[in-house]
Amino acid sequence: MKTILAALFLLTLGQAHAMCPDGATPDATLGFCVQGSNAFGPFTKAMTDACVAAGAGSSCTATVPVNVDGVPQNVQRWSKRFAQSLRGSASCPRGSLASSSHDGLCLESLGTSKSLYAVFSAPLAAKCRWLGNGSACMSNRWSASVYTSVRDAAPRITWTSPANLNSALPSGLQVFKGSGKLANGSTIQATLARFEPRINAQLEFDVESVSSGVLTPLAFGQRSGPRRWVIMNGGYFGGSPAKSSSLLVQAGAMTESGSTALLRNGRSYFPTRAAFGEDANGRYQAVWTYAGASALHQYPQPSPNGVGQAPQAEPSSSFPSGASLWSPKRAVGGGPMLLRAGAWVDTAAAELFDDASGVAPASAAPRSAIGKTASGALLMLVVDGRSALSGGSNLRELATLLQSLGAQEAINLDGGGSSSMVVNGALATSPSDASGLRPVHSVVVIRAR
Repeated sequence: MKTILAALFLLTLGQAHAMCPDGATPDATLGFCVQGSNAFGPFTKAMTDACVAAGAGSSCTATVPVNVDGVPQNVQRWSKRFAQSLRGSASCPRGSLASSSHDGLCLESLGTSKSLYAVFSAPLAAKCRWLGNGSACMSNRWSASVYTSVRDAAPRITWTSPANLNSALPSGLQVFKGSGKLANGSTIQATLARFEPRINAQLEFDVESVSSGVLTPLAFGQRSGPRRWVIMNGGYFGGSPAKSSSLLVQAGAMTESGSTALLRNGRSYFPTRAAFGEDANGRYQAVWTYAGASALHQYPQPSPNGVGQAPQAEPSSSFPSGASLWSPKRAVGGGPMLLRAGAWVDTAAAELFDDASGVAPASAAPRSAIGKTASGALLMLVVDGRSALSGGSNLRELATLLQSLGAQEAINLDGGGSSSMVVNGALATSPSDASGLRPVHSVVVIRAR
């Protein structure tokens, strides 16, 4: 997919439209907003106490009126030099520590009160206000509970089951159309196929590909063989002629190993990437995998790679820890992982889905995903994007959407112009390519046995 650099939830200090008083800008070293020789709070209690101890008296807690994105606020204002001296030299302001459960933001704990400090982005603040949190969204200090509720807010989407898509489908298979808004207020439309194998044993999930080159999902459905009721694009691909850069397992045999080595900044990395498959007992699984020279292994966590860090060792039967052989009947690779045990997991960096990958995890784009529910139902989801009707989603929003549909495990598949779904021989989504339905190298299907 084309890389989009604008991120909806990026919480870096260097964003041009951060939540600072109008006319002020974020200072990456200080960690607060500045304008000229002034720095703006709210400051931590430990900083304020240090200010009082230094003899600054009531000016330590006094506030001044400002506007933040046009909204009136009252905030502390100190000299920038004084604020720096009381802040300390650690990565977080005095009295706060980086919190892994809050995406690395600086957490201040005062009894039962927990606050987070960051120069929050304008899009995140807009989402916060859209959810009804008002002026609590308009400073560099949020309560931890507000932050997590905003971050994890579920989408507001209405799902219907259109007769034109479902009237001819066999039992155990149903297709839904969704429309509404994500928690940030952007419009979205999506298509969901839900397959219940326990209801209809005459249907099955499968993975199909071409030996070389590409076909549109419609053309996949016109090939000979069992009837394909639902067809969705599969994993990543590239080259000429096209070849899969994601794992493919068909009829119990690994037909494509995917990208086992990636070059970043002149160095070779060996990523363990997410795959979704069905085991010999008919159970669906989402796992991290690596196809080595001799075998396909699965891992309980990905190899901890990161661009800019020294490459990890090539995955094997002993690294990462907990490795075991994986022998699915069928599987499709993609990534990154979206959900494990019903919870969002952020392993894009470890799976090397950086900007160079084109996946743009934090950006709104058309997306495709596959997952399973606790009851064993299979979910195939396409989010349309890059149009007035649907802006697409980032990966966290995609995971939240899947959670709202009951998914326990799920992975991201190829997206962008590749995202599409065909139902009973007809296109059911709105692909973003101007030329229409994009040919792909692999698809996932629900078909007759």
